[in-house]
Amino acid sequence: FKWEGRKAQCLRDILHSGHSAETRRLVGQLIDEASTIEAHNASFEYAMWTNICVKRYGWPPLPVEKLRCSAAKAAMHSLPRHLEGACQAFGLRMQKDMEGYRLMLKMCKPRKPRKDEPEINPNDPHGYYWHEAPADFERLYDYCIRDVESEEGLSDALRDLPAQELAVWQLDQKINARGIRGDIDGCRAMIAMTKEHETLLLKRLAKLTNGAVRTAKQIEQLKGYLRGLGVDLPDLAAATVKEALKGELNATAREILEIRRSLGRSSGAKYQAIIDRASADGRVRGTLLYHGAGTGRWSGAGIQPQNFPSRIKISAAPEDMLETVRAGGLDLFGALYDDDPMSAAGAVTRSVLMAEEGKELVVADYSAVEGRGLAWLAGEESELEVYRSDADVYIATASMILHKPYAEVTKDERNRIGKTATLACGYGGSVGAVRKFGGEGMTDDEIKEQIVNPWREAHPMTVKFWYALEEACMEAVAHPSRVMSARAIQFRVSGKFLMMRLPSGRLLYYYDPQILPCETSWGEIKDCVTYMTVHSVTKKWVRTNTYGGKLAENATQAVCRDLMALAMLRVEEAGYPIVLSVHDELIAEVPEGFGSVEEFEQIMCELPPWAMGLPLKAAGWRGKRY
Repeated sequence: FKWEGRKAQCLRDILHSGHSAETRRLVGQLIDEASTIEAHNASFEYAMWTNICVKRYGWPPLPVEKLRCSAAKAAMHSLPRHLEGACQAFGLRMQKDMEGYRLMLKMCKPRKPRKDEPEINPNDPHGYYWHEAPADFERLYDYCIRDVESEEGLSDALRDLPAQELAVWQLDQKINARGIRGDIDGCRAMIAMTKEHETLLLKRLAKLTNGAVRTAKQIEQLKGYLRGLGVDLPDLAAATVKEALKGELNATAREILEIRRSLGRSSGAKYQAIIDRASADGRVRGTLLYHGAGTGRWSGAGIQPQNFPSRIKISAAPEDMLETVRAGGLDLFGALYDDDPMSAAGAVTRSVLMAEEGKELVVADYSAVEGRGLAWLAGEESELEVYRSDADVYIATASMILHKPYAEVTKDERNRIGKTATLACGYGGSVGAVRKFGGEGMTDDEIKEQIVNPWREAHPMTVKFWYALEEACMEAVAHPSRVMSARAIQFRVSGKFLMMRLPSGRLLYYYDPQILPCETSWGEIKDCVTYMTVHSVTKKWVRTNTYGGKLAENATQAVCRDLMALAMLRVEEAGYPIVLSVHDELIAEVPEGFGSVEEFEQIMCELPPWAMGLPLKAAGWRGKRY
């Protein structure tokens, strides 16, 4: 709203009428008249309005189709998501009032009773005392006004979400409000089992080390004790411990390392997060963050489903293990299974997310979508044919690299050569990337000669695509008025942003682009396109550089995200209510017997006109638990 004229008088009437029927009428009138209702991080306002204003006071609900969010706009422009950071990064005159912000936090928290006050406040229904000085309230009102002005200033300075993106964001609000049911009793049972197991392991560790090590955090003490047993390790990271256990060890050292490995595995943290964030109806909400990555992909929020432990092999179905733990805890688990309890706890995590009674989950995951997307963008026809024929891309890659018939590639060659090369080399990766995905027992020169160089020779269009992207990006920054192209990707500078235009028409934004000398990973100094961004780890606003492989990664992941976003709109419209999205996977909750996995897969794989020729494929299943 622009609060002026009759609407401003209406607002004053609301503020003075309390929670009366007249308030509800006036609020309803304002909502009906509003074309849009905008806030910064509107998800918070929507949750507060729905759960307090509507449920407690009977106010009319906010229509999701009228909601807008300036935080979503900031994220779309690759600016910091929070108001203070976005205003500072964009150099706006109106900045967030941080002094008022600190006052707001103080006033939101109960204070301790003063000397002349009883321990429990008789005038408060919960017995709390609050910071309620009149001057503080006046300052708080000023803070709220300043916040709205800052939000409005930021919103006015940025482009609105395009119509299709707005529909995606609004669907995101519905998904987060819908939530997914958590098995709370199952979570409590798994926490109890892991705590009991941890206690037993620590007692055993203390005994084995003669009391020198009593907690899992005493890393240096544990390394020192192992040195006394002839095992000198640089650290106790999972990979280091795993490698050490492959060698010759005395019985005590082996048991200590086994204990360390178990303690380092999954614990009950995820289960506790689900318990903490479950509503009274048992559903966990707010699990997704729209445009969490610069490419537009979602990231996790709340219980962080995107970083659930990997699906590792266990000796029984996760739901069976979960029922075992619920029925008899660690004792029954140990009697039935040889699995490490901590590993099992990680493997079972997804299964505590489940469908409501009378419903089931329909789930489908895009198959190798980034590999398909990169080959399509680069025009790598030989790779596209592999995907179209449903051949194993890892075997096909090993076949190309080794110049060996597809049928003669061994399992070891598939994994050691084909899989490693496919995962490591697509975005310009070399020795470092190969070591991240494999390459054990090979020197740097062997990795280049046996994996990197042969992969690049077998993928000439992809290599050409990297260089074309880097050249087009550099030219666009050097000549801001020009549109520069690399196949279906376009670059242009407009105002403070370098923009990458995707085949879908969506834009990726790079703030404050500059060409500056940078040191490459191989030690060469060369001119690179740099821009400001939020660091993925430190979350600080920093300048970084880009290059052909990184631009290819951005474009590919953004294209895959666009395919997923369109699929989400389609499956929702087809009657499959989405409750979660994890990486390239969609999870919907439907009445038992509704629809089919095949239909769900088909809807997900419908290609928009701009993606014709991309061999998209999805594989799905249905069941009661995730």
